Amino acid sequence: MAQCFSQQKINNLNLKSDEGRQIAKDLILKSDVLIENFKPGTLEKWGMSPDDLKKDNPGLISARISGYGQTGPRSHLPGYASVCEGYGGFRYVNGFPDGPSSQTQFKHR
Repeated sequence: MAQCFSQQKINNLNLKSDEGRQIAKDLILKSDVLIENFKPGTLEKWGMSPDDLKKDNPGLISARISGYGQTGPRSHLPGYASVCEGYGGFRYVNGFPDGPSSQTQFKHR
């Protein structure tokens, strides 16, 4: 992850712990934007849904990005960059005409 966020402060939190969730909530109180990429329902399970967080930070803008979307038959599955690239057709359009598809060489942000 550090490669994707060079020149920025990084916090690693265990959101499965009460302490980690509290630290995250404290940071979100001071934040303008929250971007999360968990499976749908994960933040709700931890008591950190965007609606819950907006009660204490009404101006918070939330973006939810999950591997297979927020609804639909595969929304419950975890998504990883390489799997989502293949599933979404991104790898099909990358590579060379006479060869196999290629893995992207850029950082996913």
